[in-house]
Amino acid sequence: MSEWRKVQLGEVLKITSGKSKPLKNLQPYSKKNPYPVYGGNGINGYTNEFLIEKEAIVIGRVGEYCGVVHKTKGPSWVTDNALFSKEFIIKTDLKFISYLLKYHDLGKLRSQSGQPLVSQKPIYNYEINLPLLNEQKKIAAILTSVDNAIEKTEAIIKQAEKVKKGLMQQLLTKGIGHTKFKQTEIGEIPKEWEFVKLGDITTLTMGQSPKGDSYNNIGVGIPLLNGPTEFGKVNPKVIQWTNKPTKICKESDILLTVRGSSTGRMNVADKEYCIGRGLAAITALRGITDQNFIMYHIQKLATTILSQSTGSTFPNIDKQRLSNLFIPLPKLKEQIKIANILYTADNKIKIEGNKLLQLQNLKKSLMQVLLTGKVRVKVNELEAVK
Repeated sequence: MSEWRKVQLGEVLKITSGKSKPLKNLQPYSKKNPYPVYGGNGINGYTNEFLIEKEAIVIGRVGEYCGVVHKTKGPSWVTDNALFSKEFIIKTDLKFISYLLKYHDLGKLRSQSGQPLVSQKPIYNYEINLPLLNEQKKIAAILTSVDNAIEKTEAIIKQAEKVKKGLMQQLLTKGIGHTKFKQTEIGEIPKEWEFVKLGDITTLTMGQSPKGDSYNNIGVGIPLLNGPTEFGKVNPKVIQWTNKPTKICKESDILLTVRGSSTGRMNVADKEYCIGRGLAAITALRGITDQNFIMYHIQKLATTILSQSTGSTFPNIDKQRLSNLFIPLPKLKEQIKIANILYTADNKIKIEGNKLLQLQNLKKSLMQVLLTGKVRVKVNELEAVK
């Protein structure tokens, strides 16, 4: 690292505070409002005027996001909740400095009393190791290429989720290949379909929390789920166990949150669990309903389930209200076809989600070695050398 030198950020750049922008002036992106408005949490909206003309580094100044770093891509506005790079004192690569500041986590410079605040002085006094300009550019180029792949994957996931949402709306209410429909409380459904209560086509098991002295985190007894804190993307995460189980759910049961602000949130059991009172387990009746078809309907009904809950400060939904939710029901064969189509859409999202996670981990690893000089890059090629 002989070519790297230790400098204070105050020797590298000058920063200044942004200017206030009333929330009422923030608009969605349009030709009339093309300029992004940055705060500590990133882009808050768009406006028809800009405060800074070129690319800049934005640093959250106050509140929850103080110390969080963003990089603008062109003309933009920065609010007084953030600081931004006014000029660079020495020749440096802006992208590299942006990545370096993100890696160093400027949030640790925040004041320790009152409202979280990071000011210019501790930022100027903060020391960094700075390579030569050519190496800065190569490191920034490598990290930018990973960022581009991340953005592309996120866009694919967003589009896939949009497609799935459209498929759910179409398939779960119109079915496959139907031409005759009838009117119901939720609108038109195929004439051949039934309109039934959830409690008539599933078994509902409401959770019951075991005694506190039966809890343990050493794997004794059966895994215990109390609520959404143990939920993963699809299946729960085992955090604790109980040796005095009360209510049990089976593998592939739909797990539904029935208490609190997350009422309506869902996971699928990948094994037997004891379920506490914050959850309910839903099991399709064999030969009548397909478990995956019911799962996708529960996903679609999440907002309705929350609206059916009682209690303004602590929402909850009881077994009777849950049982009385109406579902349009085709024959079992069509249920399975619909579930398979939606599963394919889900699988696309899952594959891209795994790819995104790999890219995010790659970026994290590259930042750890490239921004510290543990792995060097040749200035004449994108090849890392020790």
